[in-house]
Amino acid sequence: MIREMKLPRLLIMIMILALVLCSASMARANGAEDPASSSSSTASPTEQSDDVEQPDNAEQPGVPSSNEAPADYELLPGNLAGPAMRSPSANVSSGDANRVLLIQETLPWKSEANTSVLDSLNMSYTVIPMSQFASTDLTGYYLVIVANDQKLDFYTDYNSVKAKLAGYVQGGGVLLMGACDTGWANGTIASGLPGGVQFAPKNYDYYNVIADSSHPIVTGELTDNVKLTNADLYSQYVSHREFDESTLPEGSKIILQSRSTHRPTLVEYPIGKGTVIASGLTWEYNWKYHTGGTGFGMFARKAMDDLFAYAASLANPAAGYEYVRQAGVEYEQTSTPIEGAAPPQIRDIGIEALDEDAGKYRLTINDYAVDRAAGAEPFFFWKTEDGYFSGFSDDYTSVEFVANPGTSGKSLEISAYVGDNLGYIGFKTVAVQGSRISHQDGVQLQLTSQPAELKGWDRYDIQYDARLIFGGKVVPGTSVDIYYTVDGTSWQPVTSGLISGNRYTWLVPNVNAGNVRLKLVAQNGAYIKSIESDVFSIAPSYYIEGKVLDKAGHGASGVSVSAGGAAVVTDSDGSYFIKVTGPGTYSVQASKTGVGFVKSSFDVTLDGKNYYDTKIFRVK
Repeated sequence: MIREMKLPRLLIMIMILALVLCSASMARANGAEDPASSSSSTASPTEQSDDVEQPDNAEQPGVPSSNEAPADYELLPGNLAGPAMRSPSANVSSGDANRVLLIQETLPWKSEANTSVLDSLNMSYTVIPMSQFASTDLTGYYLVIVANDQKLDFYTDYNSVKAKLAGYVQGGGVLLMGACDTGWANGTIASGLPGGVQFAPKNYDYYNVIADSSHPIVTGELTDNVKLTNADLYSQYVSHREFDESTLPEGSKIILQSRSTHRPTLVEYPIGKGTVIASGLTWEYNWKYHTGGTGFGMFARKAMDDLFAYAASLANPAAGYEYVRQAGVEYEQTSTPIEGAAPPQIRDIGIEALDEDAGKYRLTINDYAVDRAAGAEPFFFWKTEDGYFSGFSDDYTSVEFVANPGTSGKSLEISAYVGDNLGYIGFKTVAVQGSRISHQDGVQLQLTSQPAELKGWDRYDIQYDARLIFGGKVVPGTSVDIYYTVDGTSWQPVTSGLISGNRYTWLVPNVNAGNVRLKLVAQNGAYIKSIESDVFSIAPSYYIEGKVLDKAGHGASGVSVSAGGAAVVTDSDGSYFIKVTGPGTYSVQASKTGVGFVKSSFDVTLDGKNYYDTKIFRVK
């Protein structure tokens, strides 16, 4: 009897062990890391950015996991602000243009995190489904955000417009790509990301860690200076997607990574003139379901505003995404006008004052004519230099116009054009009154460096701090223009449209002036402020330039020209340039073996009024 009882116990123990091993293997196959084994993994030194440890168990009772929808889950529409006329969000009173495009069809994990964070930053935005992206004019947007956790149809549409997204970034746009799929909406991204970045094998991860502790998304320096820590980066789950590091282009930055696999989960990488920030984290899920007192999911509440603010700070003003001064279908036509067709006309444009103090108007083409009998198909285009367009209807027959700040008492012009696809263009120009508002409240602008004595052609770093503050938080998108004057009245442009950064390297003009000042103008929507530097001086750099000409009057290359101990050789067109030490009399000499000159030397006197001279040598 004793021997008969040992065998069943042994079998039972073997069966229990097999079940335990099988369960662990299945969990790893599904991408879920075993919390106990995870807590014993050793993080690299760069990951230890804080002293607070992550808990051994990331599960929270009563909180649904991010990869499995609760029984009562239903898709909620995420297109909460997509009327035909694009307009800023309701709480934005600054006259700001729509500069953010949020592509979101359903609420990720039933969370309104994306629009709530945009509202908290006072960033105006438009929401569209991915199915409308192919036909959307991106001219007015400096930032495009793709939401996480969308339906399969959304990602199918994404695959068809991925090239357009890449082209937008290539031209200077910023894309915040929510790549966290396979959530409650059960959609899956079947291809990689714009720019050729690919996914690593899927991994539902409880824990992430910081890879770059100096990154602004981590430090919080653009919003509230509240730092993200490793202790905030745990949840059920904190990330669904990781990226194949070998596919990241040169110049990429890894910001966050998986604690278990060390693969990137939040990255920044360049495409052409623009930037992609791609994330596999469950931002919207944890923004809604974080547990407050503990660290569970707190990364989203701490850093989602930093994520958006940093993306906006990367905007490239040279790409033309800052202010929309042209709107509509480009009116240039290359076709030869069809004879006999009547040219199109705009007969009447209605003007509705939305806010005269702020210089906001709605302009509508009420009456126009095209020769439909000849096959004309009208299209419309608007243009202005006196303000910008903050919204427009789908067919561009109606626009919302915002006057440039500080234009009180001025008549501002807006031109509307109608084309007919037959080779003809008609237009009409209307005028409105300028803005009487030139807000300074909330704009912080200061020069953090004051020049004293500069020298012509030197490079000087103009350092400044410019920001717009609402509710204690920085509103991204403040642009800075810089000017200088040498006489106190006439201002010359240095540069314009600076958004990211706090310095500009100025090539100092080569002048002799003692009453020089800089002026900085910071603007964010209708909010504007300007400051001037203290008076400083510029001492000129002294130089001698000219050419060496052959007998036919063409430039002679390879001739040595010297002055004041410096020597150069003429270039392909015979030109030379010699920078000398200061005022004085210099002997300028030309020489080349076997070559004679009509006159091989000149005496040149330079002083404070004549700090350069030009001399021409001729071969005889």
